Amino acid sequence: MSENPTTFFTVNCAEKFESPNQCYKYFLFLAQDCNFRLINRAVSTAANDPIIGDGLGYFVNHAKYTEYLRTHVSEEEISSCSGFQVLFLANRKRVKGLRTSGVGGVTCARHNMWRPNGIGDLQLGERYCNMDFILFSALLNTILFYLILSYNIACQYGKNFWKRMADLPAEFHINLSPDRVWFKVPNFHLPPHKRPCHSPFSFHFMWGAGRPHGETIEQNWEFTNGAAASTKMMGLGSRASTLEDLFAFS
Repeated sequence: MSENPTTFFTVNCAEKFESPNQCYKYFLFLAQDCNFRLINRAVSTAANDPIIGDGLGYFVNHAKYTEYLRTHVSEEEISSCSGFQVLFLANRKRVKGLRTSGVGGVTCARHNMWRPNGIGDLQLGERYCNMDFILFSALLNTILFYLILSYNIACQYGKNFWKRMADLPAEFHINLSPDRVWFKVPNFHLPPHKRPCHSPFSFHFMWGAGRPHGETIEQNWEFTNGAAASTKMMGLGSRASTLEDLFAFS
């Protein structure tokens, strides 16, 4: 074991990867999704109701997030090849008078736990700029060997993934080669996709994946939806604090 604390990224790596057949032990399974029930109306201002502890919990750093989104205001929503596309279009229409049209989130797909800095507000549907910032925020301070991302529109999200990462601030960049990152569609969401998506994006055909369904984040949304009515009319800071407590419990 290395005695130099600056080399902690490589401590015991040789032992871990002696056999390629053991690499599945170091897969990081994440699930990404959006919830369009946790809306928030524009009823207050950040000056009157500021966020306390910005970026110190489950929500991304709001100041950095807002600054990044300012340069991507014209970005289009992520498209989908599946039959769920009608829902994407419907969610985009209900934004009048809203500060937040929903939230995007990232959980551990194995254990249902929300990732730190893995929640972010959506302004206009499910856009790449939002979901990229949320995902890479959730990967901050994480030692990565392999990444498996479960996302109901993974077939589209994986396209230009590395190019979009390069557009993010340098602190968000991950040091992984493309052959160590896989994009999968969760089991329930896969059948409506076009047939060419079924095998490449199925967990069932991935070596070392085990038997995950990738739908864990949907279970978490079911728990948090109970707060949708009460947080809808809250100010920016009050809502963030309330949801932080809820995400910590779910």
